[in-house]
Amino acid sequence: MLLAKKEPVKIRSEHVDIEGILELPEHPLGIVLFAHGSGSNRFRHRNNYVAAALHAANMGTLFVGLFVCLSVCRLIDLLTQVCHMA
Repeated sequence: MLLAKKEPVKIRSEHVDIEGILELPEHPLGIVLFAHGSGSNRFRHRNNYVAAALHAANMGTLFVGLFVCLSVCRLIDLLTQVCHMA
C-alpha cells in the first residue's frame, strides 16, 4: 500500500519535545505508536516488517524515540495530541 503521508513530527510538551516519523495511508483506521529506546529504532527490520503489515491493514504508524523518562499519564496526553494532528 502506498502511503499518503510520511513526514517528521515534533510532539511538544511542557518539559520535553519528542521527535518522530508519522506514516499514514490515505484513510487510516488508526495510528499505532512505536516507542523505542536505545536498543531499537525505526530502521530495524522487525519494526519495518510490522509497520508494513499495519500499513497494509490501513493503519498509520508513528515512530518515536523515548530517551527521556515520561510518566504513563503524560505519554497518553502526548499521544492524544498526535491523534488530533493526524
